[in-house]
This record gives sequence, structure tokens and C-alpha cells, in this order.
Amino acid sequence: MNAKVLPDEGACIEGLNVAAKVGHSEFTSLLVQVLGALKVELKDWHFVPIIQAYLKSPSENDWRRAIHVTRVMSSGGVSLESYSISPPLVAHFADNLHLARSLEECLKGAQYPYIILWNILIEAYIKTGQLEAATALFRYVCDSSIEHVIPGLVPDIETFDIMFKGAVTAGLPKLANQVETIMPQFDIPLSLTSYSSLIQLELTKPEYDSAFFYLESMQSMGIKPSREIYSAIITRCAKERDPRAYVALEEMESFGYQAGSYLRRMIETGGVAPSKIKLNFNKFSHIKPSPE
Repeated sequence: MNAKVLPDEGACIEGLNVAAKVGHSEFTSLLVQVLGALKVELKDWHFVPIIQAYLKSPSENDWRRAIHVTRVMSSGGVSLESYSISPPLVAHFADNLHLARSLEECLKGAQYPYIILWNILIEAYIKTGQLEAATALFRYVCDSSIEHVIPGLVPDIETFDIMFKGAVTAGLPKLANQVETIMPQFDIPLSLTSYSSLIQLELTKPEYDSAFFYLESMQSMGIKPSREIYSAIITRCAKERDPRAYVALEEMESFGYQAGSYLRRMIETGGVAPSKIKLNFNKFSHIKPSPE
């Protein structure tokens, strides 16, 4: 840099954040040079907008810069958290599917080993209803990991949860069950999000006993069911005049959740007398998910 007066680090960070919003790669590169001249050690709050700016550019050369930056981060022990980088990029590629498909090919060609960018593309496809493309990319990632096509590439729990959410959106219990069967190959246990998606899908079936199996399973894993899970179970049971609605209500309140008047009215309109119900969820632990 030949300039006699350089902006300070704070001004550079502000500039990087602006460049990240609009995908201005040239301005980003200039600011990276300034930070280098200032001898600033780059941290995650620098890297995140840099990567976002490069990936939002329509240029494949800029995408390769982003890929290089993530490799530099990894070699320097700097982790890239999905919550900080993913949302704006998912939205960007969802709005520009032609760029998403091009980036997918770029990642494959570069044998990109870090799951975070693959997850962004899978989620972008799902967000736009491109479930076939999302599933194909998901299977590519899993197969590439198992067969060591791309060394270092391994799906994480977020990869699977993205697919579970996609199955819920599309109303496809069979897809969720297929995704679940792949998880043990990577020693990845179900998360709260996983269980929530599976229970939600089981409750859409004519026979929904498997929802109670998943409820028991998550509790045995030390995962506290959310209020939303209990609400969904109670609502379905109430509509079917299933007395297990009262069991779910009681357990829900035992976890400190407020049932609210809506759920109570749902049960009351089902016409079941609470005094006649003497059930325990442990009685349902033997029930296994029914095949689709």
C-alpha cells in the first residue's frame, strides 16, 4: 500500500461488512491489503465478511478466493461458525440458483473438504423447493465421504438437520427415515432438531405411535423435548380423541412448560375425561417406527 494515511482496523471492518452485503470483491481485496499493511492478525470477524463478499460475487475466481480463505482459516485454527456466515449466503444462493449450481461444480472440482459451504448449498436448494437437487447433493457429500472421494469431507449434524427440515417442509416422512438410516455410518446421533422433525412427520401419518417412540428415545438420550413437540403431540391426540393427550400435557407441565388455554380447549373438545386416564409414556417405549 502506497497511501501515507491508512484507515484503522475499525474502519476496515465496517468496510468489509458493507462489501459483504453487496458482494463487492474488489473492495474486499483492497481492505484485506490494508489490514495486511496494518499488520492486523485476521480473526473470524474479519474472515466472515471476506468470505461472504467473495461468494456473493458472480465470478468463479472470487469463489476460489473464498475457498482459499477457508483453507487458510482452517490451517490457522480459526473455526467458521455456520450461524455467523450461513444465513445471508443461503438467502443469496436461494435467490440465484444458477450461481448455486455453478458453485456446486466449483466445490466438486476443488475437492472442497469443509462441510459448511456444502450445507449452505443444500439449504439454499431446500429453501427454494429444489428438493431433488438438495437430496442429490446430500447423497454426493455422504458418498464422497464414505468412499474418500474428497479427503476430509464429512457431513455433520447440521447437514442431516437441514435434510430433516426439508422433509418436513415437503411432507415426506420416507425421506426423513432414509436420512436417519445414514446417520449411524458417521456416528452422528439425533439432535433436538432431528427429533422434532421426525416426530412432526410421524404425527402426519394415519398411525402415529412412532411419535411416542421418538419422544421416549430423545428423553433416554438426555434431550429435553421442546414445548412445540408436546404441543404437536397433544394437538394430534386431541383431534383423534386419544387419551394420551392428557399424558403428554402432564409431562409437558412437569418440564415447566405452560400448556395454555388453547391446548386445554383442544383436549376438552375431544370429549375425554381426565379422571379416567391412567397412562405412562414408559408403556409406549416398545413401539418402533412403522415402515412407510
